[in-house]
Amino acid sequence: MMLRIGTRQIQAVISPDREWCRFGVRDPVVLTDETGRPLLENDRLTVFFNGRDRPMEEGGITRVGRALCSADGAGWQVADSPVLDDGDYCALGSAVRRDDEYWIYYSPGTRDGFRVARSIDGKHWRREERLLLTPGQFNCSRIGLPFVFRPSGRWLMLFEGLRHHRFRIYQAHSDDGFHWVPSAGEPVFMPDDQAWDGYAQANPSVFPRDDNSSCILFYNGSAVEEPQGWEIAATSWQEKPRPASSPFLSRDQASLPGGRLEGTRGLAPQADGVLALYFALPGNDSYKDGAIYLAKLEDAPLNAQLESEERANDRLADTYFDIWDRYPIQVFTQKLESGWLAEQVSPGDRVLLAGSGGARELPALLDKGARVIALDLSQKMLDAGKARFAEAEVTWRRGDVCNLPEDIASMDAIYALGGVFAYVDSLDCALRSCRTALRPGGNLIFTIMNADHPTEAPERTTWPDGRVRQARTLDDLKARIAAAGLEFVEARGYRFLVDLLPAQWNRAVDTSGAPSEILTRLLELEEDMLGLLPVERAKFLWIHAKAG
Repeated sequence: MMLRIGTRQIQAVISPDREWCRFGVRDPVVLTDETGRPLLENDRLTVFFNGRDRPMEEGGITRVGRALCSADGAGWQVADSPVLDDGDYCALGSAVRRDDEYWIYYSPGTRDGFRVARSIDGKHWRREERLLLTPGQFNCSRIGLPFVFRPSGRWLMLFEGLRHHRFRIYQAHSDDGFHWVPSAGEPVFMPDDQAWDGYAQANPSVFPRDDNSSCILFYNGSAVEEPQGWEIAATSWQEKPRPASSPFLSRDQASLPGGRLEGTRGLAPQADGVLALYFALPGNDSYKDGAIYLAKLEDAPLNAQLESEERANDRLADTYFDIWDRYPIQVFTQKLESGWLAEQVSPGDRVLLAGSGGARELPALLDKGARVIALDLSQKMLDAGKARFAEAEVTWRRGDVCNLPEDIASMDAIYALGGVFAYVDSLDCALRSCRTALRPGGNLIFTIMNADHPTEAPERTTWPDGRVRQARTLDDLKARIAAAGLEFVEARGYRFLVDLLPAQWNRAVDTSGAPSEILTRLLELEEDMLGLLPVERAKFLWIHAKAG
């Protein structure tokens, strides 16, 4: 699905600031017509949501709340009291206007199944005690969050189910919206185990495009068992939908270092995309401090950010080797990194230089007898490398480190130097892609800017041309490495002080005078400081991880 998150267009719209939901809110559900389109009544959209007053172990009660907003996602009004409960647990997944009635499909307990509640005014509800579906009909231990719509003559229900400790998306159908049967006993799709959503998929919803050309299927996915792995994706809804190739909203993009992102619902079509709601949880608990956000999803090629990065590297290609050959800080960095690489590589190793640029690292690798693939987004960068190393036996490939070609597999090592992983749209995707391409026991080494250094900050930066940049702390990197199924081996730090100097002092043309002398002396001290100062104080982190 051709969607991406809009730049700087995320805002909280429903917070846990009422007594009945003070523990957390989640699961925004937009009132729709029968086809799944958001329903505008009196120029207002209705959004239901689930809220909890305290932890379950302390007797917490889960109930359904109600809010209103304008068609452009503004002017939010949240009701002070819940509108629906059912004992100590009531969590809805869908709200539909049918003729003169409103129907809410909800779960009175994920081990129980689904019920429906009906209303004439959308505020006062009567519950039907009959269970519509139960987990056992799908060989699941739990089911939840049913999304209901009628794209043609038959009603369809998509929902999440837990089978063998993994969430999957299941489907049922009905002629009247009340009597339901399983459409099939198996999930609607099964991504590859190595995919970004290979471990689990959950919380589905469908949003018809305004021109009736297609429907968007939103869902959560995770590559790991831990709940903080959840991210959000979109794909086309078809008779047999296929999983999305990557998430459009990751924790990186939402500036959420931990926790999880879930539950997208389309709110309103836009000329160039979709207004959508989702919720974020800062920790592992499924409700604690949860809040609901509004985001603008823009129609754009999935490689729009890559195209911006490619153009930037195209511009840099003409001066790439001039910088690394002549600028004092880069000459120091190149010598240091080449020495460290030489410690790692063995004769005959199959090595991938990911985000290689012109592949400045080649001499250190070829001298040790490595077989090298150099991969970069920019063909101009690759051409610069080919010209520089015309006699070298190297395979030059154009590609993306977040989506490595399938034939790049069983690599002995992947090296991504020059801070490549600071400029990817999703670090988690890059790490998982590298893990897939490595043989068991293979090494991943990458360098990245340290967010704890005085010249850096942990916030994600998005430039006007669409490129992104994000430094990382060592603790954050360790957590993401583990979540990607890799084993952290070691971290080294370098360039502690030299980057505090004015950038113009590093220009190779300034070969004399006090600035040049100071820079030269400081670079000598940088080498002496290696291994003496804590890694966390360095500008650059050298990270070594291993595939299990």
